[in-house]
Amino acid sequence: MGECSYIPGSSRCSCENGCAAYRISEVGTEDRNVQLKQNGIVFEQGAHYKVIFKAKSSEGRTIKLAMLSPSYTWYGGEDLVLDKDQEKEFTVAFTMNDETETNASMVISMGAVSEIDTPASTVELSEFSLIRKE
Repeated sequence: MGECSYIPGSSRCSCENGCAAYRISEVGTEDRNVQLKQNGIVFEQGAHYKVIFKAKSSEGRTIKLAMLSPSYTWYGGEDLVLDKDQEKEFTVAFTMNDETETNASMVISMGAVSEIDTPASTVELSEFSLIRKE
């Protein structure tokens, strides 16, 4: 699974059995202040993709999924709403409209979301799949 990143938000990350658990005590000031990030993904121009994963939060809140270039060009993603203590499976589809990228990132942002109440919570992420659709 990807790397943990959380500055200036305050959290602890643990990974067990394919599940990343973020115990977030402070969400910071921006969604990117707490993140799971996986680099080195190839997206081919014109191809269709879908990301599937499960998420659960100890408090109702919003997290963000983004597929990005190394210079932060946004290829696809979505804001995802989690209900308190309810595991949810998400499927987010997108088409790579830009030129082929060989070092893209998948990012799950769990810091403060602008204009949305973002409580401190434990967020669990698991069972990630990235599928190129034919």
